[in-house]
Amino acid sequence: MRVAGVSDRLAIHSTVSATVVKSEIGMALKRAARSDARDISVEVRGNDVTLTGAVYRLFERERVRSSAWATPGVRNAVDNMIVAF
Repeated sequence: MRVAGVSDRLAIHSTVSATVVKSEIGMALKRAARSDARDISVEVRGNDVTLTGAVYRLFERERVRSSAWATPGVRNAVDNMIVAF
């Protein structure tokens, strides 16, 4: 017996929650034992996330961006954060 064809009808629909993204960012910053996510604002529109606010070190900015991108369902992350020394 031979396979005549394969049909893939799998669809993944995921919604993004600002609360979940903010939580992921907070946990990442805690792991770094540096700061918390109090000064970061997360806006979600569909699967797009916009990050605004202040971080205090460049590596914190990168952690916040990485955390947003790593959150399931995020397809685009816009970084409007500033580094406040």
